[in-house]
Amino acid sequence: MRRLVVTAVVALAGPAQAATYCSAYSEDLSALSPKARDTEAHAAQYTFAIRTSATYECPWYAPDGSLRRTRQSVQAHGTGFAYRLDGGDTLLVTNDHVASWPAATDADHPVDGVAAGCRRIGTSLKIVDDDHDTYAADDIPLELVVTDPALDVAILRAHQKLPIMPWRIGDSGALSTRDGVEIKGFPLGELASTNVGKVTSPFDH
Repeated sequence: MRRLVVTAVVALAGPAQAATYCSAYSEDLSALSPKARDTEAHAAQYTFAIRTSATYECPWYAPDGSLRRTRQSVQAHGTGFAYRLDGGDTLLVTNDHVASWPAATDADHPVDGVAAGCRRIGTSLKIVDDDHDTYAADDIPLELVVTDPALDVAILRAHQKLPIMPWRIGDSGALSTRDGVEIKGFPLGELASTNVGKVTSPFDH
């Protein structure tokens, strides 16, 4: 059990084995191998809640025909996985849809709460405690290193050392039906959760 696969979520894949489904968010790792359970039990937290924010400028015309502009800020939350130390920095992997915002809004690139025809003028990425975190002093700024919209994967950089995952990034092509998986994240940005299950189909995207 030594590879980590990034899909719509980031999953830990291992040897084929029977696994149970969790009916709610839990920390039950019993479906994992004993070695994997022991590793996870002693590993420092390597998953982080990421707050991604963007500011859009939206033009409109006043009754007198003059062009006006308003600005609107939006934010969302996702999960990042610290996977490598790079000098004094830490690299994290997340999804492109977590790290990126459309350059402009239209029918094909909507942003909830922002009208079509607005352009992005600013973005920020940071590690926060959860969706309700309003104390900014301990937030950790992140930089976007590279992103691949086709794979829905992005690499981020934090300018400080963070605990990294005890697993290596793997090849999703090596997944097999009934492989045990561990799914970690911050659903809806609310809380850190861990679930276990199994791969039902490695071909269903």
